[in-house]
Amino acid sequence: MGKTTGEIELGKTYRHIRLPIEGTATAYTIYLTGCNQVCLERMRNDKIEHIWFDETNIKGVSLTTKERPGADCGTAPAPG
Repeated sequence: MGKTTGEIELGKTYRHIRLPIEGTATAYTIYLTGCNQVCLERMRNDKIEHIWFDETNIKGVSLTTKERPGADCGTAPAPG
């Protein structure tokens, strides 16, 4: 089990809600203004690819601004 940061658990696999991208959460950044972000890593063409996304674009993460500063990016919450 990895480190839990908000709704993201480092070491766990996540999917982007609109793009066909899936990867392992390896880093998480908290911003005082703007969206918190999560880095997903995946293998592509025999190399590790690092991709940063706003956490609200990750499937299963909901948008809450009261408890989580930096989650106020205005992106619609993830469905489901």
